[in-house]
Amino acid sequence: SELINEGEGPPEAKKTCPSEEQEDELDLLKGELRNVNLDDNSNEREDDEDEGESKDENLVKLAFKLQAKHYIINNASPNLKLTSVTYHKKSHLLVVGRTDGSFHLYEMPHVNLIQSLNVTETNISAVALNSAGDWIALGCETFGQLLVWEWQSETYVLKQQGHSSVMTTIAYSSDGQFLASGGEDGKLKLWNTQSGFCFVTFNEHTSGISAVRFAQNRKFVISASLDGTVRAFDMTRYRNFRTLTATRPVQFSSLAIDSSSEFVAAGGQDVFEIYLWSMKVGRLLEILTGHEGPVVSLDFHPGLASTELASVSWDKSLRVWNAIESSAAYEAIKMSSDCLAVAYRPDGKEIAVASLDGQISFLIQNLVARWVSLKERMISSQVNWIRILFQQKKVKRRSHSLVCVIQQMEII
Repeated sequence: SELINEGEGPPEAKKTCPSEEQEDELDLLKGELRNVNLDDNSNEREDDEDEGESKDENLVKLAFKLQAKHYIINNASPNLKLTSVTYHKKSHLLVVGRTDGSFHLYEMPHVNLIQSLNVTETNISAVALNSAGDWIALGCETFGQLLVWEWQSETYVLKQQGHSSVMTTIAYSSDGQFLASGGEDGKLKLWNTQSGFCFVTFNEHTSGISAVRFAQNRKFVISASLDGTVRAFDMTRYRNFRTLTATRPVQFSSLAIDSSSEFVAAGGQDVFEIYLWSMKVGRLLEILTGHEGPVVSLDFHPGLASTELASVSWDKSLRVWNAIESSAAYEAIKMSSDCLAVAYRPDGKEIAVASLDGQISFLIQNLVARWVSLKERMISSQVNWIRILFQQKKVKRRSHSLVCVIQQMEII
């Protein structure tokens, strides 16, 4: 130990670092504040507990228990599944749609089956019930179907479906109120142009429909098909009342009906002939021969007293027939390329022909009852200008597949 002199005082204590002083020293003021904060926190917790108790008093506690389990699909194929479901609260009705195209209607909570119906060949994408619970709406995405079923009377309120494959032909009725469409699915559909709804579908054809026409009197519509038949459908009773066939199997590719709705003509695709029938008796009247290629388009003269028929083919020719009076007589006019479509002007004074080289040719009837091209005879400067315009608009590798002259005879 060190010796300390008498005159000297005791050694000074070692200075500690500020942190050690803060840790060791007691700050009474901070302690008082800490106590105040603790008191405030405890008060807040008490208030929160009071609020939580009041909220708990307002909550209604529910308990769920599984009382029964029902299997809607029993002993079915493994690929069968439920695709859509809806429930009507007021009437306690449950509707389920399945992959086999059927829907099932059940009464809850006992799951009693009320009704089941197969409405399509594909799965039902969506189901819905109206507010009254008596109409069931079913949607099928694959075929574009919309069905509304009244389950109490077991009747359809609405049936809408587009063609399931390519649409190949379409035609307006004379008054523009109806539209007919045919497709490769063999279905002929009639549409209301005001509502946009299809109101009837005919399924009698067994192959694709190639052409469809309305009668001028709007009493029936006719369709030609690759199945070798021309069928007439009643616009009042919606039934196939007449089926016209040839003497041998033939695929029909074109169709025409005269202004009096008495005669129907159809051209063959694999057999290069034109068949003419009487609508009244349904009998084959004539077979017009002469074309050397598929007869792709036909058109009757619009005059009520005329029996003239124009036809075009892939043999690069237009033929004008006196179909009823003298079936063997016709006038053949050579065209520049394979012909695709033919149409009379509404007054019957001109014929327009669309060909594969992109041209639209106009032909008129001269004084000796011979059809000649506008290149051979100039009617007026206006018609000549139309001829030049359509020739100059010719584009390589493009062609017109359809042609029609409107009633005012100024637009084609």
